[in-house]
Amino acid sequence: MEKHQRPLSPFMLGSGYKFQQTSIMSFLHRATGVASLFVMLAIGLWIIAIPFSKPLSQSIQALFTHIAFFPVLALGVASTVYHFCNGIRHLFWDAGIGISNEEAAKSGVWVIVATVVITVALLAVGIFA
Repeated sequence: MEKHQRPLSPFMLGSGYKFQQTSIMSFLHRATGVASLFVMLAIGLWIIAIPFSKPLSQSIQALFTHIAFFPVLALGVASTVYHFCNGIRHLFWDAGIGISNEEAAKSGVWVIVATVVITVALLAVGIFA
């Protein structure tokens, strides 16, 4: 039997693995899922504080609406939107739709485009409303 000089199951970080769009998007999907958890916890803390502590809820609201917090807010929105859009992509894959390499690459581009458009729209509505 011939021995190969490559690993049978290459680890993602190393010389035996070439990064691909789908692997990067899969990693981002997991990371944005965790980030979205923190976004939901922060919003949940604010909502829970409203009936129990008016000063605390006002402090949290002041933080959320401060201009210096805007980059954090924008990243939180973008993270949640990306996770949502990529989750829809995964639902299609679960149904056997769009799983070829070419279709996966195209749907990956659409996820990025949709994330940018929806994030900008949500932030614009939040700013100008």
